[in-house]
Amino acid sequence: MKPRNVLPDMPRLRPIVTALALALSSPITAPHVFAAPLSVQSEHRPDSIVVGNCNDSGPGSLRDAVANAVSGELVDLSNLNCSTITLTSGAIEIPQDNLYLKYSGEGGTPPTIEANLSSRVFHHTGSGTLRLVGLTITLGKYDNTNVYQPVPASGGCVYSAGSVYLLGSTVSSCTAKDTRGEDAAGGGIFSVHALTLSHSIVSGKSATSTARFAAGGGVFAHSAIDVEYSSVSGNVASGLGGANVGGGIAVVNTGRGLSTIANSTIGANRADIGGGLMISGSGSMHASAFVKNSTISGNMANHYAAAAYFRGPVTLANSTIAFNQSASGPALELASHTDPMVFESTILANNGNYALGDQGFALAITGADNLVVGVTGSILLPPDTISFDPMLLPLADNGGPTRTHALGNGSPAIDAGNNVAGLAVDQRGSGFARVFGAAVDIGAFERQSADDTIFANGFDP
Repeated sequence: MKPRNVLPDMPRLRPIVTALALALSSPITAPHVFAAPLSVQSEHRPDSIVVGNCNDSGPGSLRDAVANAVSGELVDLSNLNCSTITLTSGAIEIPQDNLYLKYSGEGGTPPTIEANLSSRVFHHTGSGTLRLVGLTITLGKYDNTNVYQPVPASGGCVYSAGSVYLLGSTVSSCTAKDTRGEDAAGGGIFSVHALTLSHSIVSGKSATSTARFAAGGGVFAHSAIDVEYSSVSGNVASGLGGANVGGGIAVVNTGRGLSTIANSTIGANRADIGGGLMISGSGSMHASAFVKNSTISGNMANHYAAAAYFRGPVTLANSTIAFNQSASGPALELASHTDPMVFESTILANNGNYALGDQGFALAITGADNLVVGVTGSILLPPDTISFDPMLLPLADNGGPTRTHALGNGSPAIDAGNNVAGLAVDQRGSGFARVFGAAVDIGAFERQSADDTIFANGFDP
């Protein structure tokens, strides 16, 4: 088997960084039940501009409110009694370093802001953080057809030259499409710096290049990401380059921060490599990742690493990685044998082809109390690893904001795990104790009682 200790053609993705510098100098839909806009009331700020109508422009419009805001101010959409803002004159430009756009979520329906596939929705050129709270952002599209310089297509719905913070929001049905022989990145969201997703949905996005490479069908970030209680599903990275990466999430971390994914589901995404996600460093730098209390399921890779591709140290704790399909390689891949991989109380099973592969070097996994099925080559697992069918039920709404795989009756994962990570709850959050019964269950789902399976509805990814 050909060694794959370095992602093929990774250097070809680096032009995105250079091109972005030039750009900055120039002028499935997932069911909402799985990501309720929680805790948005806590985002109150005393200084605010109130949006008064759903017009595209003019006095009282969102565009007008943003144009008149100062950096750090709150643009409040909570008083709107209309359901949709349709942009007809291009993306809303946000030059402020920091800006808050919020819908309170108190007894109403979040307004939908859509661009009818004619432009991005938000174009943030400030260096700080764009906060989007309680919003639904959809039908954005960015392509570089009319850009007369070598600029990649990036940020189909949201582009930020700084950082993005998404809380209680949905970003769906967006496209970043290259038509000039460049790269494409961030079908839904592109962040030049950090990205935070909390209680949010990113779904139905695509990053497409007609000649080169695509990265981050759902989201792309050039710094560490923080994902919690969120769903990233049904996103695609595609192009003619043959090494399109990160169907759901792509991170090319140019710093040294730790990317964290907690209490979240990454499902039914697709790319050539890293169907669910890719977390990598830049150049010789490797990027660290910590995945806990999360599910990576139903993702596909045309080559390998359908679930995830990591280029750097990674810890998987109390997580479930299952039903991912790679055409010619393992579902989960670590790029370098010099980077440690730690499994704690994690399920890696029911993946097509095989779960972990040779990759051209001996790889020793450390940790304890795992269930791993499907290993080939010179992979060394912790000595207490079990390799039985975990008896996972279909991905379903079992309570909480994201879908999970419940454990069927008699699963060997029940009471066989650990809580080294010190988790209070399972993936579902409040009301679902992480420790129930004789011991912790292996995986993201903690069986609460003998009849816990009544929640399963058979909703496959």
